[in-house]
Amino acid sequence: RSQARRILEGLDKFESIIDGRGEIIKIAQNVDVLEIVSKAGVKRAAHWHRRFGHICYLEYGEIEYFERDVDSNVRPIKLIIEPGEYFFTDKNKEHLMKFLVDSWMFCLSFGSRNKENYEEDTVRLDYDLEEIYNSWEE
Repeated sequence: RSQARRILEGLDKFESIIDGRGEIIKIAQNVDVLEIVSKAGVKRAAHWHRRFGHICYLEYGEIEYFERDVDSNVRPIKLIIEPGEYFFTDKNKEHLMKFLVDSWMFCLSFGSRNKENYEEDTVRLDYDLEEIYNSWEE
């Protein structure tokens, strides 16, 4: 399994059925499905969610993904998300997506993503996780 798919082992909490034919993983129920098209160089997210996480699948493009726990002073993790990979962002995780090329992805969001619910659940960051990541010495 790819590094992006296993991010923080978040996907382990869902049901899985394994038999001789392969595996079926129940990744979500009662979700909103979003299609997101982004241009090269664009940054999205730069926030965290109080109650709901989301699973995203990159159909094409490439993303630098940064994440860390809310209110932590540690260096964010950085992953490169490539086409065909999906990744899980849990609640209480600061996250930022930087699209390296024109990209197309789908996100399955737990809880309703209507405007009112989204605003109640989302806390925007007033700093850039990529800049924090880059400021740490290796």
